[in-house]
Amino acid sequence: MKTATRILAAVAALCGPASLALAAPAAATAEIPRHPRDLKFAPLKFEVPKAEKYQFKLKNGLSAWIAEDFSLPLVSVSIKIRAGQFLAPDRPGLAGLTGTLMRQGGAGDLTAEQFDERADFLAAEIGSSAGDTEAGVSMNCIVTQLDACLDLMFAMLNDEAAQRRRPDDPLARVGLADVRRVGLLQPQGDEGRIRRDHPR
Repeated sequence: MKTATRILAAVAALCGPASLALAAPAAATAEIPRHPRDLKFAPLKFEVPKAEKYQFKLKNGLSAWIAEDFSLPLVSVSIKIRAGQFLAPDRPGLAGLTGTLMRQGGAGDLTAEQFDERADFLAAEIGSSAGDTEAGVSMNCIVTQLDACLDLMFAMLNDEAAQRRRPDDPLARVGLADVRRVGLLQPQGDEGRIRRDHPR
């Protein structure tokens, strides 16, 4: 009798956790909705932040906005001015071409290649662009290299010779940008007529 009792106790001890383990997935499965429309979410509570909280007036009268986010050790900087294609309506594509080439022309004593190498060494993303009604530059870098990256970006902005061409292929960058814009403008089926004489 004692042996049988011990066997039953052992079986109960072994089957108890197993039965609970089998019941847990079944209970979890029962909580999964059968259709996405049955999903329930808590109400989203979001309040649009007030710009005045992040706005700072510089000595020259310009406005700057600073929003802190410590989730990643990165800093993003964006500078915008009111400029663009609307200032040269009779020269289509000029603003976009200028915005593209500004980043590709070097800065200060740095050639275009040296500028690229310096930005890569700092793990920085520096870009320039221009659209219909605005132009600007942007930068993204790790916080420990912020000062060096800002120096590099402002050197690009302040350099009057920023449009200097790459010595290895003087017209490669301009030609590539022209081809991209022609590709956006050409109708389908006109590739041969528009690009027949263009070097490939």
